[in-house]
Amino acid sequence: MNTIYIISYLLLIIYVLFPNRLKERFDNICGKYELNRIEIWQRTKKKYGEMEAIRIFPRTFLLPRQIKDLMKEPSDQFILKKKWGSLRRGCDLFNNKDEIKKNMHKYDIAQVFIKNPLLINGFKFDIRVYLVVVCGYGIFLYRNGYNDYTKEKFDYTSMDRDKKINQCFCPDSQYSEHSLPKYADEIQGIDVVWPKLVEKLKKVLDSTKDLCCDNDTGNYNIYGIDVELLDNLDPMIIEINSTPSDDTGWKAEYKSKVKKYVQDKDFSDPKWIRIK
Repeated sequence: MNTIYIISYLLLIIYVLFPNRLKERFDNICGKYELNRIEIWQRTKKKYGEMEAIRIFPRTFLLPRQIKDLMKEPSDQFILKKKWGSLRRGCDLFNNKDEIKKNMHKYDIAQVFIKNPLLINGFKFDIRVYLVVVCGYGIFLYRNGYNDYTKEKFDYTSMDRDKKINQCFCPDSQYSEHSLPKYADEIQGIDVVWPKLVEKLKKVLDSTKDLCCDNDTGNYNIYGIDVELLDNLDPMIIEINSTPSDDTGWKAEYKSKVKKYVQDKDFSDPKWIRIK
C-alpha cells in the first residue's frame, strides 16, 4: 500500500511541475516502439526481399546472430549501433571485421557505411523529417525537414567520426561558416526526393504491425526520421526515432510547428503528405 501512495505522490508532483510532459506520455500510441532499428529491417526484408530492403535502408546485419553473413559482406566499412539510442550515442565506426567480431556483443546491428552520399560544399548530412501517426486519422509525412551535417568535410577513407558521422543538433555556426542550407527544401533538386521517400515509407509501414490499438483513437506519435541522400538524390532511411530528442532554437520552433498541426488535427498545409 505504501508503494501505491509513493507512486501516486510522485505522479502528482510530475503533473504539477511538468503537466505537458505527462500529457504527452499518455498521448503516445501503444505501438510507438514498433519502428525500431531491428524490426523495420527484419520486417521489410521478410515482406519485400533483401534486394528491395537495401533500396530503402543500408544493408543491415543483426548482431551477433548474423556475424557470419557480415564476414562475407564485400563492403569493409560499417557503422554499429544499439537497438535503442539517441544523439548518436552507441554508434561506432569499424573498418575491420575481426574487430567487429570481437565487439559484436556490445551492439545490436551493423549497417554498411554509405560510400556515395550527396555532399554539400564537401559536407555529408542527413535530413530530419517528421512522420506522424494519428490513430483514427491516418499517417502523414511533413515534407521538408532540417539538415544536420558532419563537423568536418566528408572523407570516406577516414575513420574520424567528425568526418563520417553527422552531428546531432548541428550548431548554427556550421551553417553560416560553410554556407550550408538549413532546410531540406533549400537543396537543389529536392522535389524528386519526396515521392521516392513516400514510396519507401509505405513499404516500411506495410511491413509493420499496427501502430495503434483499439482505444488509441485521437492519440498520436511524432517520429523523427533521419534520411541520407545518395549522390543521385535517392533517399535512404538511416533510422526512425520513436521519441525524437528535443532541440533548441529554430529547430525546436520547427518541431513545435509540426506538433501544433498534429494537436489541431490540421493537415491542410500542402507540405503534409498522407502516407496511409
